[in-house]
Amino acid sequence: MIISFEIQNYLSFSGASTVDLSVGTSAPDNYHFLSNLNEKGRIAKIAGVYGANASGKTNIIRILPALVDFITESFSYKLDEATPFRTHFFHREKPISVSIEFAAQDQQSQEIKRYKYDLKVIDHVVHYERLRVKSSKLYSRVFERQWIDGQYKVQGLGEKQAANLRQNVSWLAWLGQYNVPEAVSIIQYFKRIKSNISVGGPRIPGFISTLGAVDVYRSNPLLSESMVAQLNRWDIDIHNVVYERIDGTEDGPGHWMAYCIHKLGDKEARLSILNESSGTMGLFSLLSIVLPVLERGGIAVIDELESDLHPHMLEAVLNLFVQPESNPHGAQLLFTSHADWLMNILHKTQIFLVDKKDAGSEAVRLSDIRGVAARENFSARYRAGSYGAVPEID
Repeated sequence: MIISFEIQNYLSFSGASTVDLSVGTSAPDNYHFLSNLNEKGRIAKIAGVYGANASGKTNIIRILPALVDFITESFSYKLDEATPFRTHFFHREKPISVSIEFAAQDQQSQEIKRYKYDLKVIDHVVHYERLRVKSSKLYSRVFERQWIDGQYKVQGLGEKQAANLRQNVSWLAWLGQYNVPEAVSIIQYFKRIKSNISVGGPRIPGFISTLGAVDVYRSNPLLSESMVAQLNRWDIDIHNVVYERIDGTEDGPGHWMAYCIHKLGDKEARLSILNESSGTMGLFSLLSIVLPVLERGGIAVIDELESDLHPHMLEAVLNLFVQPESNPHGAQLLFTSHADWLMNILHKTQIFLVDKKDAGSEAVRLSDIRGVAARENFSARYRAGSYGAVPEID
């Protein structure tokens, strides 16, 4: 699970902003929260990010798919290929700083460990990278990598593998190629973060997202069965979904399409998923992200959760993460939305507001704003501008 993360000089965030999912004992004792290992308080399963258009709310969650790509795929980057991190446009000479605290299972001991990962990077050069693990009350170093006088100094895990280390490769990805167990465990953890945000840009368009979902389901028949069952629970009348190649050769490259089977008595009809309603396509795509996270544990990072979905469906999606029956492994959902009524389903510690000031975005947790009561109508007060993070229209 993600406990917190902080970014600085990343995209529209020139200063430091933090998304902290840990909550104190004052938060309600309900299924919206997970136990915080051996710490006091708990961790939010669900968090919503709100803000005006162009405020930066998508940017703050974009750091997670960027980290996933860097940690899991950077070994395959070309020699001078830029990392997926982009600096604030007025501070391109300064490094991007990223820090994330998370809990992951060690594949060897099966123990859940608490880690802190820190990164500083400009374009295609990693200037600093560190991983620490919590032992008793303190964090101890697993590895530390520093760019000093045109070369790297690496201490800790895997020092002997540092020869020829490339500037744009994560040390975790590098060690993963040597099958270093602790690095492999963390790489597997980050692979369980799924998102509808592309690594190099914004939210993946609906058409492309749907075709991507086709590939996810056709390679995992059990997941496809779970998707159909969930759609039927939500009153989407689809008997089955089949997958067929629509061009290319049997063994060569080509594209696949999903066809939804509808039944009425002994009659049967089928429609391409692209001919279904926008709401059905939206759920088809969304479940290709959400279901793997729920079934194995992980984090779903969804930009504009409300896109193409009926309000009842939004609440149903959140409920998948709330209820232990559908979320036995403590998966988390981090989303952005303009559907402010969803705020009233959440506790004030689960709501983050993003606003832009002096050409830079800032994020604040609603519970950190003075005077916000636990049971007030968050949606109404947000819409009235009491919290900020709304458009200022003349």
